[in-house]
Amino acid sequence: MSQWEPLGMPYTVSSAASEATVAAAHRGALTALRGRIRALCVDVICDGPWPDEVRWAVDRLEARRPARWSRWRRRWLEPSISVDLDPRDDEDFALAVAVAPYTICGTGIDGRDRVVYDANDTGTSAWFALTEEELAAAAQFVAAHHGDPQGLIPFTRG
Repeated sequence: MSQWEPLGMPYTVSSAASEATVAAAHRGALTALRGRIRALCVDVICDGPWPDEVRWAVDRLEARRPARWSRWRRRWLEPSISVDLDPRDDEDFALAVAVAPYTICGTGIDGRDRVVYDANDTGTSAWFALTEEELAAAAQFVAAHHGDPQGLIPFTRG
């Protein structure tokens, strides 16, 4: 990867997209971006109950929430809601992909410290910086996972 590699074009998920399309778009974009992401963080919080199909991932992520010590209060605090994951590690990446459509916050940062994946609010807010090749891979993933690739749309302000 060149240090001058373009960020990619901004994409999001259509507000009219089905639940299957939303889930597949989040997972497809994250999967397409894996080679560029150097730092990955997910919050182990969902706006509603976690779906049964991702409970295995939530349980593993819960066990990895970092403990926090309060010097001021001199006691342990509730663990952080965020878990840092290594996108190069297959198990870590599988955990991130599993919860991607449901977490209140998931962030992927590339090797130049730029946000290239940002998913928030349990699937209702997303921003992905995709090159043409990554967009094609994400769209193919969406189609293969019972979603509509047309639900992955350019991000516009306003």
